[in-house]
Amino acid sequence: MAQSYRKGRLGGEIKKIISELLLKELKDPRLTDKMISVTDVEVSADGSYATVYITVLGGSVRDDASRNEKQDAIDGLTKASGFIRKTIGRRVKIRHVPELTFKVDESLEYGRHMSKVLDSLQTDTKEEVAEPAQEAADSAPADVDYSETGEDGVPVKDARGYDLTEEEAVQEFVYRLREDGRTPYMEKIAEILRSVDSMYIFPHYVADGDAMGSCASLCHLMRQMGKEADILMEDEIPDNLQFLDKEYVTFATDADELPQRDLCIALDCSNFDRFPERQRLFRECGRQTACIDHHKAFVEFADVSLIDPDASATAELMFELYLYMGLRIDVEAAEALYAGIVTDTGNFQYTNTTKKTHLITADLYTLGIDTKKLNIILYQSDRPQKLKLHAMIMSHMRIFCDGRASLAYVTLDMYQEAGAKTSESDGINAKIRDIKGVEVAVFMREKKDHEIKVGFRSKDYIDVAEICVKFGGGGHEHAAGCTMEMTMEETIPVIMNAVEEALKEYDEQHMLVEEGTPALPAAEAGIQEES
Repeated sequence: MAQSYRKGRLGGEIKKIISELLLKELKDPRLTDKMISVTDVEVSADGSYATVYITVLGGSVRDDASRNEKQDAIDGLTKASGFIRKTIGRRVKIRHVPELTFKVDESLEYGRHMSKVLDSLQTDTKEEVAEPAQEAADSAPADVDYSETGEDGVPVKDARGYDLTEEEAVQEFVYRLREDGRTPYMEKIAEILRSVDSMYIFPHYVADGDAMGSCASLCHLMRQMGKEADILMEDEIPDNLQFLDKEYVTFATDADELPQRDLCIALDCSNFDRFPERQRLFRECGRQTACIDHHKAFVEFADVSLIDPDASATAELMFELYLYMGLRIDVEAAEALYAGIVTDTGNFQYTNTTKKTHLITADLYTLGIDTKKLNIILYQSDRPQKLKLHAMIMSHMRIFCDGRASLAYVTLDMYQEAGAKTSESDGINAKIRDIKGVEVAVFMREKKDHEIKVGFRSKDYIDVAEICVKFGGGGHEHAAGCTMEMTMEETIPVIMNAVEEALKEYDEQHMLVEEGTPALPAAEAGIQEES
């Protein structure tokens, strides 16, 4: 380009030029016999195309005559697009002028319609407004792109894609996506998701609520866009997360042969080892690869990655991505995202929970999620076999380092004796971490012979990710993990020694210990869970 423009600035220039041409130079009767205004211009990331939104002064959006007038305006502008592009190129001095697509912007009228429905939601019961709310949703114009722009002078859109005035945005505390250091990566991922026709989606093995919720929301929304999308898993779905699988999951390993698709994308995976039995599929079954994750100790393994260690969950990051893409998030996608956020924040009690987390969750409530139903499924549906397994595990728990560390483990034989599934050992680490005085908790799970998965948690001042890095693992400051290629009997003393060293190093650095006196944690409330 002879002159450099950001997307927003180029869109503003195009908007200004087309508005001037409508007033002075375009003589097509379809454009001169009505009042046409350009409300917004959205330019693609690579600048190859632009969508121009217009309003036409006339009757109701549902009036047949008005529909014809609006279509006439679109036809007239489309016919004049060659002249318009030449004028843009001449005035803006850019070598490649975006291809132009014209659309009627009906969001203003629809936003007013939805405001009335939302007002009724505040005074009526959920049952009384169920039919009006559904009617309002069904009446949404099918061809409207609800992208949030955030530019000055352009209506701000909430998570549902409906216009909000500044006053309404403040009243509803709606989360609003702003440009930051993640934007270039979000833009690239968004472009890939828009451009591909097919994809495989990879959660990590022993999938938790964040992995399953993020993958289910993406699979659902991509299928809504007409794309071929499936979630590939190598192990079972935990019982309390099976409601997320709406025929999205295909069980496959590297031993299987699958047809190649346009994209393989991993969600909530901090490194390649997070899906050990699907690594070949990830490398070979996608023409390109991508990853979206929120772990601190992330290791690059995909062509393109969107990483935000400050996000409370990958599901939180997915919500922001959907806003960036202008996707309409329906109830199914919203409930999947809620499952990811609520589980990865420990019901919003871990230190990864932020103001943004609560704002995004508030938007999920607005979208109509049923939290009573979700919380019963997620937290109140344990099998008796799970309780028996937990009792067996807790009977072998160890407390060491003068009560500042705890350790528990589960073997394959214990699963068999309790008649429990491998996913039913989840939650042990949180229990042994919550013991008064414990700073570091370790839970070890036998995955197969000579393979032990080790999960670390800390409450306050120990960075367990630093411990895990020594063993080739990683994670968050207060939640991390690694895999040990040895027996359980061999693993236990190695891990205990590593924890003892970490606590001793902390004590020496902070001079908190006198001879024979154990250091006490500065706080017992700041806790965070691994995802």
